[in-house]
Amino acid sequence: MIAREAFLSPAQNALAYADADIRLAGGRAIAAPMTVARLLQLAEPVAGERALVIACGTGYGAAVLLACGVAVVAVEEDDAQLLIARAALAAWGPGVQLVSGPLAQPPVEGPFDLILIEGGIARLPDSVADLLSPDGRVVAVRCRANGGGQAVVGRRSLGAVNFVPAFDLPATKLASFQVPAGFVF
Repeated sequence: MIAREAFLSPAQNALAYADADIRLAGGRAIAAPMTVARLLQLAEPVAGERALVIACGTGYGAAVLLACGVAVVAVEEDDAQLLIARAALAAWGPGVQLVSGPLAQPPVEGPFDLILIEGGIARLPDSVADLLSPDGRVVAVRCRANGGGQAVVGRRSLGAVNFVPAFDLPATKLASFQVPAGFVF
């Protein structure tokens, strides 16, 4: 078992196993334990695969993937979350390669068999889709315009990543994965 409280600030340790998202600085959150479990089940990690975790936050999901035998590269852009992630992963996920950089344009080299996005998206940028192996998959929560979200699995087909809905699931929106507001006449 991975100590979830190690991935939180000391003031939040009592919330580690609560069935609710835990708010972090910058409007982000660590998803509830059941949410993380459902997304990882949907991802179907296979030992020996290479995975990219985008918006890894404090690193809990990346550590769980590593425990499944997957080689993990995790990207986070928030300095406060990176600080917690470095300490937590040193103890609970020492094999995770933690990278600081923009979420929508991860500074990593693919291909990856699995890309897990830990937050709500409205779109998948080409910069992320291009990191996916030909037989790989993307797991994320697609935000709905009216609120809420839906867990989806995306697979490459005819040069594009096509998503199939799996189940309803809330997620904190990731600003860099939202559709920019456009001019409406």
